[in-house]
Amino acid sequence: MSPGPAAAPAEGGRERAEEGMLWGVLTILSLLAGLAAGTVRTPHCNETLDAAPTPRGMATASMEDGVEVPLTWSQLHGDNVTTGAPGGTELAEDLLLRAERSPPGTSKAKKGQRKPSRGTRGRNCHIRNLMVKVRDLGLGFNSDEIVLFKYCSGSCHRARSNYDLTLGSLLRQQLIVPGPQERVLSHPCCRPTRYEAVSFMDVQNTWQTVEKLSAAECSCIG
Repeated sequence: MSPGPAAAPAEGGRERAEEGMLWGVLTILSLLAGLAAGTVRTPHCNETLDAAPTPRGMATASMEDGVEVPLTWSQLHGDNVTTGAPGGTELAEDLLLRAERSPPGTSKAKKGQRKPSRGTRGRNCHIRNLMVKVRDLGLGFNSDEIVLFKYCSGSCHRARSNYDLTLGSLLRQQLIVPGPQERVLSHPCCRPTRYEAVSFMDVQNTWQTVEKLSAAECSCIG
């Protein structure tokens, strides 16, 4: 018997088996490719899930947050001038008009007029300080301590009234002649209007407090 006719069917079966395996491999590769494509598209799925409806409370909170921030910024900073908003234009015009109405150096001149010079302050009625020994106060206290004594000093000519001016004129014309023990003043005097106490310790280690010893405020009186 010849082996040729039996070998042909065997080879055909092997080819069909190999073809079936090839199709199986192609099918597996297709499945793997589909899985890979699904992994790449996962962010889009997440975006879809994020865009899904949220609970009512969460949605309200997010809407309020999105609206309140611009309102707060607008209230704090006003309209943006660079955007050409009406508020920014009016503000710029107002500042320009103010700059035109105010000549240079006006504010500096006003400040200079309000602040008196050092010499003027020295001549006017004011408080002066002196560190003095308690024994030198003339009140009979025996102490080695030194205290701060404040007194009034300065001129009150600027505080003269019509009475002072008239009295001065009558004195110069000798229409009023003071007596030997009299002293007539034609101007106010710089005197304390409020006093303060001074405390110290004497030689017997006893605290002493003297009321109305030092000046606290001074003014032109008379």
